[in-house]
Amino acid sequence: MATVRVVDVETTGIDPKEHRIIELAAYDLLDSGDIVFVGSHLVNPKRPIPPEASAVHHLTDADLADAPLIGEVWPLYFGTDAPAVLCAHNSAFEESYIPGKWACTFKAALRMWPDAPEHKNQTLRYWLGLDGQPGFDRSIANLAHRAGPDAYVTAWILRELLKSASIEDIIAWAKEPGVRPRITIGKKWKGAKWSEPDDSYLLWLRDGQHTLDADWRHGAKVELARRGVR
Repeated sequence: MATVRVVDVETTGIDPKEHRIIELAAYDLLDSGDIVFVGSHLVNPKRPIPPEASAVHHLTDADLADAPLIGEVWPLYFGTDAPAVLCAHNSAFEESYIPGKWACTFKAALRMWPDAPEHKNQTLRYWLGLDGQPGFDRSIANLAHRAGPDAYVTAWILRELLKSASIEDIIAWAKEPGVRPRITIGKKWKGAKWSEPDDSYLLWLRDGQHTLDADWRHGAKVELARRGVR
């Protein structure tokens, strides 16, 4: 496995057409398994931060007043010598701001660890027992919803995933809808594993005229394929 650069950003909002990066951080997961700090920067977005965004990461306009612009820090993370593969937890968000070849620890965790209580970055940290592993720095990881700590925890999660999956698998899964571990809609099958519903219900999820998102269609498609049902 070549080096993977694990990235996290904080932004002024969720729409990349309107909003901007205000914090950028990365750690590299080396082929040796070592996790190496790349950098962490505040970024001046040249626009106000909405209060609802500050409520997540607690960054304010005053914090960023003297910060560099994104063009000044971008080459430090994504220059010509950067690793070919980037990774994030729910990489679709980072990818909307940063083009590249992405691996997603969130979608991989849904597939690899369906019995986890939930698949958020910090929940997986405790479920996997990362705090008890040699070298894990709790003083970094405890500052959740900031780019540096989130990238750090994600790098450790990626290292765990790679014990059972290849980076090529994780990249491929990032391009597909998520496979949710249990059905959380409806009444009859709510809370059930995908193996439990009858074929007719799964066919409706896959092919029916409903407004459910692509994750549900994809989950039903995967289970029907496993059963050999077309």
